[in-house]
Amino acid sequence: IAASGFVSGIILARYGNLPVSWFISFLVLGMLLTILHLITHFIASPSKLLLFVGTLLLGGADTLFQLDESRPFHLAAVLNKIDMNGVVVDGIVSAVPDNRERYTILPVTVNKITTFDEIDHPVRSGKLYVKVYPSYGEGYRNLSYGDRIQMEDVQINFPRGASNPGSFDMKRFLKNQHYYGLVSIRNQNQLSVLESRIGNPLIFLAETIKHSILDII
Repeated sequence: IAASGFVSGIILARYGNLPVSWFISFLVLGMLLTILHLITHFIASPSKLLLFVGTLLLGGADTLFQLDESRPFHLAAVLNKIDMNGVVVDGIVSAVPDNRERYTILPVTVNKITTFDEIDHPVRSGKLYVKVYPSYGEGYRNLSYGDRIQMEDVQINFPRGASNPGSFDMKRFLKNQHYYGLVSIRNQNQLSVLESRIGNPLIFLAETIKHSILDII
């Protein structure tokens, strides 16, 4: 019940267009209802509805916090105050790369951005949508989940919104997945792997099993 409530709250906050300012209200109410559920567990029959609504609000609060672009170390806030040309980006490949026919997509959680004037800008939340093209070299399909990478002399661009009413809105689509900038890697000098296997061991295990099955097939 708690898990389903928390996930429902995430979905509600992410796709329900709720104002980020509701974060505190969701957090306080969620905590109160969850505590009330725990109290009733000991003095009366526990209320499953209280637990579900409480965790729903907590899930919504967590998501609204992540979407709050006004926070100083949020990627969107950092990008809005820097020159995005010729920057150095330190980050981690935070999901399994999507290898497509013409390029590989890397979801990169950013640790810091260094601008051309050598000023470091720490980042605590937000991702870049990185496309690595074959011109990068043979290794463009060998980048992996958990790689800590450094991208040098790259340009970060903002995603574009829908050009016509009713058309696909790339900006909103990416924002819902916490992507706030686009980067294209076209040569080997722009990207290097600093460390490997930084991440969830279960994902590493799943990837190992997948590749073993593909090798057998």
